Amino acid sequence: MKRFYDHLLFKEYEISLEGLALYRILFAGFYLLLVGVPSFSWLSEVPDYFFYPQRFSIARPFFESIPPRLLLLLLDFGILITLICILFGYRTTLNCLLFTGLLILGYSLKFSLGKIGHAILVVILPALLAFSGWGRCLSLDQKQGDCRNKITAYSPFIVAMILGFAMFTAGWSKILNGWLAFDQFGTYNYFGLHLYILEDKGVFTSFLSSFSYPLLWKVMDYAAVLLEVLFLPVVLSRKWLRSFCLIAVVFHVSTWWILNIAYINNLLIYLLFIRWESVRTYLNNYGIIDRLHRSISWKTFIVVLSIFLVQHSYFIFVDSEFLVRDMLISPFSFFVSETIDFRQIRVIFLFLAAVFVVIADFRVHRWYRHHKTIRS
Repeated sequence: MKRFYDHLLFKEYEISLEGLALYRILFAGFYLLLVGVPSFSWLSEVPDYFFYPQRFSIARPFFESIPPRLLLLLLDFGILITLICILFGYRTTLNCLLFTGLLILGYSLKFSLGKIGHAILVVILPALLAFSGWGRCLSLDQKQGDCRNKITAYSPFIVAMILGFAMFTAGWSKILNGWLAFDQFGTYNYFGLHLYILEDKGVFTSFLSSFSYPLLWKVMDYAAVLLEVLFLPVVLSRKWLRSFCLIAVVFHVSTWWILNIAYINNLLIYLLFIRWESVRTYLNNYGIIDRLHRSISWKTFIVVLSIFLVQHSYFIFVDSEFLVRDMLISPFSFFVSETIDFRQIRVIFLFLAAVFVVIADFRVHRWYRHHKTIRS
């Protein structure tokens, strides 16, 4: 039993530090370019009457009303700067903790207005990986020399456990609320809510509205519950968890198409569990990692930081109406109009990127096994 748990905690999810560094760059890059950086300065325009933190909110003991705009501006720019520092690996551990802390504070203030979101996994991920060593390679503060043979597994395992537990609680709550009962149709009820009440249509909403087959909707209920509940036990095997992450991507695509629920935050978490060792070997074989290492410099850091500071300043001080609509700041924010849904743009690009990475993962792993066999 001890050997089993030692292997699970320290071997099953091992990733080389160079592989973790590639994931760090991918995570921060996706956040900046596709997911979008959250902003909280618009809260200063909300009347204090609506400000009522929940009992366990960290905003409750520190704020009796919405903070002044200057503090919220410092919060906004602090989140952006720490994220860019994570991208370039500058004081990575400290900036990971600061990034998570600032986001938790910002979301606590936002949730004090009433509605609570579900972005907590991507919020705490940098803090969970802060001590994994993902900033010791391909970074500005790289001081360890060659780190290709060094591996870590404990932090990725913790992330896998939290992901599995989060998915399990989502499925367990559905079981307690009667989703598996044959006289209840949870998916169909949500479908009707989005179609007739919210008028929030997905790609196939109109097509499925003509379906009157109860068995089809019941199969969807059971499929959703089984996927979410089984996420926790499959954490015992990284291979099985990787397969479930692939199924989860398909699940998120289907909920987007059917219910127009674009829940994309977990996609960044799933990418942690692809075969990073194969990706690292493949990229290194073509000299891409060396070029990436050379591109991470103080000059590039200043240029990227300046560009995103200008972008942030534009939307915060000029186009602030964009933020009042609770939008996230990214390069795609410039293309938002009355007829273009910013959320749909992010979903399309993130799903395409996720599918591309998953397909590349399998192809690169096949190349890696073939290359390893020839070398042996």
